[in-house]
Amino acid sequence: MLEESGLIVRLGTWIIKQACRDLRKAREFAPNLRMAVNLSVRQLWQPTLTQQIQQTIQDEGLPPGALELEVTESSMMSDVPRMERMLHEFHDHGFTVAIDDFGTGYSSLARLAFLPVNTLKLDKSFLDDMHKSDMARQLVTTIVQMADNLRLNLVAEGIETDDQLQMLAELQCPLGQGFLFTKPLPFDALVTYLKTPSRLS
Repeated sequence: MLEESGLIVRLGTWIIKQACRDLRKAREFAPNLRMAVNLSVRQLWQPTLTQQIQQTIQDEGLPPGALELEVTESSMMSDVPRMERMLHEFHDHGFTVAIDDFGTGYSSLARLAFLPVNTLKLDKSFLDDMHKSDMARQLVTTIVQMADNLRLNLVAEGIETDDQLQMLAELQCPLGQGFLFTKPLPFDALVTYLKTPSRLS
């Protein structure tokens, strides 16, 4: 409803400002902490988006690379030339970019190699199928190798079990996120989490 009504643009602006505000506070306990923020298609079509993000980051005294902008693979394919211009604009301003839900949007691998993208986020559906499908396991292996060859970060999304974590470790997937590590936390609980060194190992 937010996307269809256009209210996602106003909400997205507030989210970016709040995310940067919280990130500045959280970096007092974890100085190298980075935060990823999802962008909707409607936000991406706003001509002043990059300038708004840049101003917000400057207001909070953050380096541009502290904020990673997440774009779904499907939204990337909605208007490829326009999206390429936007990604290059992000890159020119020092922002890092992640492709969310990677593996579900049929993106062009030839184009991917030349886009200013820093991170691929492997869609949760691959993890759900790995233990029961050799094909899914082979696909994850291929994506891990591709990301490594392209010098891209790779994050497996939706890790919920120790078995999934073990399989990803065996496939040498370097990064992961999911309920196995922690569920979404309010800010005060996040600070407590960051203050516990073993949580970050």
